[in-house]
Amino acid sequence: MEEDKYLNTNCRYYKNLLPEVDDLVMCKILETTETGVYTELIEYNNIKGFLATRDITKDKYAKVILKEGKEEILRVLKVDKKGYIDLSKKTVLKSDEFKEFYKKSKTVNGILKTMAQKLQTDVSCFYKEFCWDLYSYFDHAYDAFKCILTDPELVFSKININEEHKSLLIDLIGKKMKPNPVKIRANFELKCFSVEGINAIKFALLEGEKLSNSEFKIKLKYIASPLYEIVTETIKQTEGVLITNKVLRVVESAIRSKDGIFKLLNQPQVYGDHDKTNDLEEQIKKIKENNNEEDDEEEEDYDTDEGIKVNIEEGDKLCMQDQEAEISDNEDKIVNTVTTVNTFNNAKTTMIK
Repeated sequence: MEEDKYLNTNCRYYKNLLPEVDDLVMCKILETTETGVYTELIEYNNIKGFLATRDITKDKYAKVILKEGKEEILRVLKVDKKGYIDLSKKTVLKSDEFKEFYKKSKTVNGILKTMAQKLQTDVSCFYKEFCWDLYSYFDHAYDAFKCILTDPELVFSKININEEHKSLLIDLIGKKMKPNPVKIRANFELKCFSVEGINAIKFALLEGEKLSNSEFKIKLKYIASPLYEIVTETIKQTEGVLITNKVLRVVESAIRSKDGIFKLLNQPQVYGDHDKTNDLEEQIKKIKENNNEEDDEEEEDYDTDEGIKVNIEEGDKLCMQDQEAEISDNEDKIVNTVTTVNTFNNAKTTMIK
């Protein structure tokens, strides 16, 4: 489009204007000189940074090639008040966690840039409108986007977003962040010693496969007598486990109707990228718990004056207790003094006699 050349599709990924000291940042190499390397920080709207030669590697004899145009993970050494960034490469150790974080940021930025191009709006508008606010409730805006796929209201209830932007965002997330399918498996045993024998087992398996549909394709496989396996592949993990359990109950009922034996060896287990969603599920759980706590606080109704009165009364009681304890201590001291004096006088009288 002719209008695209006037469109600003660059913006920092996070709310902070500048990174903090010791932060890892993704930098693009601009120019290499004898004194160091000039870079730009991709996540911070391409602000400039400098990597001095002495901070490239711990080993002064090692040769590190930093090609122009290449992306490198660097650590922030110093942030000048004017926004000038000093960087280091030799202090970058474990960066796998940062790589995952940056990958998420890049995906979020890509979706927002597409929105900007479709609506002919600067991408910074979307960051300011709702994206930066998502970091207050989720570990990353990417996690919020993933949550929109399954529980959109949980996310949109936390932010203010234009209806047109909301509709487009949901559409783009559905296209660009479609979850990977997972496999759900369980193993079981089937035996039948009646007259029908193998026919009873076939009947039970066919009854189970009747629940298969376009959304949940159920496969019942023979492994080795009497071992069988049920497998389904789906993007809906929770519903997939439920349908798998339902099929197992149908198979059990069918084989028992023929005087056969059913034995479940293990509960349905999920295989695939479900491990990556565990953290997100924890975040969603925490957000819902926080929502419940906020609702409980709003429902609490108490009399402030009464509360103050109670506190004053409790304070008076404590003061009285302290005074009584102090009087008791003084009485003990007086008794001890009198006893000591009497003992001394008695001893003196005895010596005179």
